[in-house]
Amino acid sequence: MRRGSGDRQPLFAYVTGDEAPVYRAIVDVLFDGAAEYRSDLTITVIEDALKCSDPPVVIEPKVLTDRLTQLHIWGNVDRDRDESWAPDLRSYELRAFVYNLSSKGEAAHEAVLGLEETLLRTIGLQRVALLHIGSVLGELVDQIALDTPDGDTVHNLAVELHRTFKTLTGNTGRFLQRVNHILNAPAVEIDEYLLFKVDTIHYLVEFTDHLEKVSDDVVLLFSRIDEMPEKYAAALEAGAKASGERIIDQAGSSMSWTEEAVLRIDGVRHWFVPVDGTPTGGQRLHRMVRRAVLGIGPLLDRVRDARLAGSGRASELLSLARKFTTAPNDEAAHALWHNEFGLAGARHFYDEAPQDGGPIIGDWWNAPAARHTIKLRAISANDQTGRARRTPNHGATKRFLAELARKRLAEHENAHLALVRLGRTKLSNIRRLANHATLELLAQLIAQVQQAPHDPVRGRRTALSMDGRLNITLADPIAGSAARISSPSGHWTLPDYQIHVRWTEES
Repeated sequence: MRRGSGDRQPLFAYVTGDEAPVYRAIVDVLFDGAAEYRSDLTITVIEDALKCSDPPVVIEPKVLTDRLTQLHIWGNVDRDRDESWAPDLRSYELRAFVYNLSSKGEAAHEAVLGLEETLLRTIGLQRVALLHIGSVLGELVDQIALDTPDGDTVHNLAVELHRTFKTLTGNTGRFLQRVNHILNAPAVEIDEYLLFKVDTIHYLVEFTDHLEKVSDDVVLLFSRIDEMPEKYAAALEAGAKASGERIIDQAGSSMSWTEEAVLRIDGVRHWFVPVDGTPTGGQRLHRMVRRAVLGIGPLLDRVRDARLAGSGRASELLSLARKFTTAPNDEAAHALWHNEFGLAGARHFYDEAPQDGGPIIGDWWNAPAARHTIKLRAISANDQTGRARRTPNHGATKRFLAELARKRLAEHENAHLALVRLGRTKLSNIRRLANHATLELLAQLIAQVQQAPHDPVRGRRTALSMDGRLNITLADPIAGSAARISSPSGHWTLPDYQIHVRWTEES
C-alpha cells in the first residue's frame, strides 16, 4: 500500500479559505455540468446557474472571473478560449474563457462530498454493523481453521471486516465527540440538544444491549485464533496471494497485504478484548453513554432556562404579584417566596441547604408596597417575548464560587478558634500562626480594638468584633517592646500588646 507524500494539496483550498462558500457554489455548478455532460461553460451560464441555486448566490461577473481564475490556479478548473465563433486567430485570442471542471478537481470534489456524507451519517446502522462484525469474524475464523483455506474468501472477509469495523468506530467516534462537545460547551444550541438526546436514546435502546453479547462472542473467536497461530498465518498468506498484490521494493513507502490485514484485525481485537486492565472501546462507549444519560437532565434545565430567559420579566413580575395577593396568610406568602426564589434568611447566605428558614422579621402583609419604576409600568403591557437560541452554562462558575465561599468560611471559622484558644497572652508568645487567614483576622481585631476608647486606669482597650462573636481586650505594651509574628505568607512586627480574645455570651 503506497504511502502519501505529505505534500500540500491546493485542490482542497476551495473549501478551507475565507471565500469557501462562494468557491463551493461555483464548483457545485461545474460539477453538476460535468454530470450532465455540459462542457465549456461561459461566465454568463455559470452566473445564471448560481442565481438559480439554493440558496441563490449573486456575484459580479468580474468577481466571478477572479474566482474562476483562482480555481484554475489551484487545479480544480480547466479553462480555454471560447471558440464557438472565431473566424481567425486574432478573434480567438480576444474571446472570453470557457470553463470545465478538471479531472483532478472532480476527484477532489467527490472526496469532499464523500466526507460530508460520512460526517452526516446517522447511527441507524450501528446495531447492524455490530452484528455483522461478529458474523464476518466467525466466518473468517472458520476459514482459518481449515487445512486449506480459500484465499479469495479470506481476502474478502478481511476486507469486509475492516470496512464494517471502520464504519462502526467512525460513527461511534462522532457520537463520543458530540457528547464531549454538548456536555462541555459554554453554550448549547437547542437543535444540537435534540440530536444529542435522540442519539443517546438510540444507543441505549438499540446498540448497547447488543454490544455486550457481541463482545463476548468476539472474545471467544479471538481465543480460537490464538490457539492456531500457524493456520492464522497461512490463511492470511492465502488471502494475500488472492489479492493479486505486487509489492514494489520502495523503502518506507509500501506495506504488504498480510501486514496490513494483521494490523486491522488486531485493531478489532483491541476494541473488543480487554488487555492488561486497559478499558476496551466498548467499555469506554458504555461509560460515555452513561455520562450522556446523566447529562441530559442538566442540559434540559439549561434549555428550559434559555426559553425563560428570553421572555418578558414584566409579565413574570405581575404574575408573581397576583400569586402573593391571593396567598391566604403570612406563612403561605413566605412559602411562596421560598418556592419561587429559593431564598432563605440573609444569615444563611452561604448555606447550600439551610436546615431552617430563619426567623421571620416583620409581617409581609403590613410591609410597605414595592415601588415600581416608570419604565416597568410603561412597558408591562407591550413587553415582547423571545427565544434564546444559545444557553450559557454557568454551572462550573457557580460550583467554583460556592466552593471558594465554603473554603473562606471554613478558614475564617478556624481563625476564630485559633485566636480564642490562645487565651490571654502577649503577642511575642504567639511567634507563628498556622495560616494567613488567622494573621489577617488578628490584624483586623487589633485595628478594630485600637479604635475603641482607652481605659487609662487599667491601661487597656476593649471592643467587639464586627460580627459580634468575639470580645477583644488589648492591654498597653511595655515601652520599647516589640513582637514578631510569622505566617506562611510573611512576617509582621508590631508593639508587644497583651491580647485576650474570647467568645461573647451570645455566640
